[in-house]
Amino acid sequence: MRFCRIVDRLYDAVPSRAFRGWLIRSHMERCEFCQAGLVGRGAARSLFVAPEDFGAADRLWAKIGPSVTARGPQPSEHAAAPRLRLAWAAGAVSLFVTAVVGFWLLSGIRTAGTGPGTGAVPAADRFQMDYVRVGGADARTFVYQPNDSEMIIVWAEPEI
Repeated sequence: MRFCRIVDRLYDAVPSRAFRGWLIRSHMERCEFCQAGLVGRGAARSLFVAPEDFGAADRLWAKIGPSVTARGPQPSEHAAAPRLRLAWAAGAVSLFVTAVVGFWLLSGIRTAGTGPGTGAVPAADRFQMDYVRVGGADARTFVYQPNDSEMIIVWAEPEI
C-alpha cells in the first residue's frame, strides 16, 4: 500500500503519457492490493455496447443533430496546450528540486569528516594540560571538539 502512494506521486510528477502508461501497467501487474480492485473480463465486456445493440443510426442523428449544431464551435485542442506546458513545467521543477536536494545531501556526507575540528585537537594550539588527577590518582584524558565549534570537551577517568 505504501508503494501505491509512491506510484501515485510519480504519476502526478511526470506528465509523460508513455511513462504514465508504463507505470500503471507495471504496477498493476505486481500489486495484489490494486489487482483486487480490478473487474474481470466479463464484467468489463458488459459495460461496452455492441454494434447490434444500436437501433437505426438515422433516428439517433435526427434527435441529437439539432442540439449539436446549435451548440456552436467546439474548443480547439490548442486550449489544452497551456495545461500541458504547466504539467511539464511542474515535472521539470520537481525533478530539479530533487536533484539539488540530493546533491546537497551527498555533498554534506562527502565532506563530513574533512572540516575543522574533526581530527585530534592540537593541545598546544588551544590549551595546555600538565596533568589531570581524579580522586588523587593520575587520570586518562580524552579531548573532543565538535565540528565547527569553539567548544572543547575534556573527559577524564582514573587509570586502571
